[in-house]
Formats: sequence, structure tokens, C-alpha cells
Amino acid sequence: MPIGPESLAAIVSAPGALRTHLRRWWERVYSAPPVLSRQLFLQTLKNQHPAITNELPVEPPLFVLATGRCGTHTLAHLLKLAPGVQAWHEPMPDLFRLARQVYHMPDANREVVAEALLLARGSLWQSANMADKRYAEMANHVTMLAPFLHYMMPAARFLHVTRAPLPFVRSATAFGWYSVARIGGGRLTPRPGARAAADWGSMDSLAKNAWLWQEINRFASDFISTLPPGQGLHLRSEDIFAANLETLHRLFAFVGSGPPSRRRTDRVLGQQLNAGRYRSGARPVQDLTATQRETLQQECRQLALELGYSGVEG
Repeated sequence: MPIGPESLAAIVSAPGALRTHLRRWWERVYSAPPVLSRQLFLQTLKNQHPAITNELPVEPPLFVLATGRCGTHTLAHLLKLAPGVQAWHEPMPDLFRLARQVYHMPDANREVVAEALLLARGSLWQSANMADKRYAEMANHVTMLAPFLHYMMPAARFLHVTRAPLPFVRSATAFGWYSVARIGGGRLTPRPGARAAADWGSMDSLAKNAWLWQEINRFASDFISTLPPGQGLHLRSEDIFAANLETLHRLFAFVGSGPPSRRRTDRVLGQQLNAGRYRSGARPVQDLTATQRETLQQECRQLALELGYSGVEG
């Protein structure tokens, strides 16, 4: 039992009671077998400090579903302006390999994947609990893990952030996606038997990035549509980075915070974090060939219209 102020005063004023209390504590903890001692300690800690030992977030967490190359690094810094949010951009350990595996195994065991996520993120979730803040994570591999995160935390919120197809594929191609080897298991590839699987080996990196844009955003859009009201939201990164007041109000309301001052948001949005650092061996895409433009239209146009864009250009 926790020691309250009154019982503590009684113990201090009564030496005999203090000795009895200490003896019982010694018998229960130090004289118990090692495993039992640890169990008693953890149970006492959990009873008195639930935020420390609760491995799942106390506040409904926020997970950002995105392709990458759409400003999630800056978005993390923007959300850090909210006093009640602990925001992370691609925290370690890297979950790319896990995301790729569950993408290729749609019937993956939910309990096994949930345990892997708990091992990877439990300490960060505990940190947010101890700070009494809402945990927020931005990483493109989160998208394919969204159903498992929702299974673990049914009250979690999911923000789908998109960038228009053409600027995305230009940026991703310039950063070497699908042309420069990636440590950690590589990027998504089509499932065996899927439409793009047969032609994958002959596709250039721009075409592969167009496929990736469509695949991730279709998955995220379909997932958001299954969530209860108030737990899913779609925003275009173009509106965020234009400092659209309505968009910023919706963003911060979604994480349960009032919007910061315009001066503070402008300072973050003006930094253009993670922009322009091209990978060795990759070249910026100045213009698309007629074949590449046709591929982009076929792959992305319909979904771009559904997401509120006027076309693949944005």
C-alpha cells in the first residue's frame, strides 16, 4: 500500500511501528526470490506511477500516413509547437523492413506484429506518458503498419498527408529512390501477381516512384475511410506549407491543441527541412519524357483527382 502523509507521520512518531514496517518490507522484497522481488517492485511502481510503466500511450497517439518526400520532417517540427505533443520524425529503430514484410503478407499475425511494434516503440510511448503528452510519429513506413497500430490502440488518430504526384516523383527520383541502394530492407515492391509485378524489372525509377505514390496513397485513403469519425483526416502538404489558416487550424485541432502564433509557424515552415540533399548517383528530374508523363497520368491521375488535386501536377 502507498504510504500517505498521515501514516508516514504515525510511523515516524512510533519507532516500534517503523521497525515493524521496515522488517515487513525487508521480508517481502529482499528476502523473496529474485524473480518475485522484481515482480513486487514493478507492481508497486505500476500502482504508484502508471505513466512510467504503461507501454501503450495514455493519450490517443497520432500517426502520419504519407509517401515521404512530402514535408513530414517539417511537419514534425510544426507539431512540436503544440505544448501537448511529443512529435518524432522517423524515430529509431527503423521499421522499413517490418512495413515491407506486412505489405507482402496481408494476413500477417496481428499479435506478432503488435509485439514487434511494442518492442520498437514502447520506450518512446512511455516517454510521452511520463511527459503527459500525445505521441506523434511521422514516417512513410507507418502507412502499411496503420491497421496493426489501430488494432493495438483503437483510439489512435491517423493523419493522411499527400503531395501532388509530379513534384513527389521528381523529388523521390532526385533522392535516389529505386536507383540508389537503401540500407534496411529496401522500399516497397509490388506483391507477386500484382499488376506492376510483371513489368517491375523494366521500369525506370520515375515509373517505380509513380507506382509507389499510387500504392501508398490508395492504401492510406482506403484505411482512413474505415475509421470512426474524428480519428482520420486528410490534408494536402501544399496547403500546410502555404500556411493556409484553415488547414493549420484543422491540423492542430486534430492533435487537440490550439494553433500557435503565425510568427512561430512561419519560422518553422520557412526552414524547408530535408530539402535539396540529393543522393550520390541520382540526378534531379528537370523534365519528363512523353512516355514518363503518360505513365504518370495512367498511374496517378485518378487518385490525384479523388484527393482534391486538379491533376498530377497539383
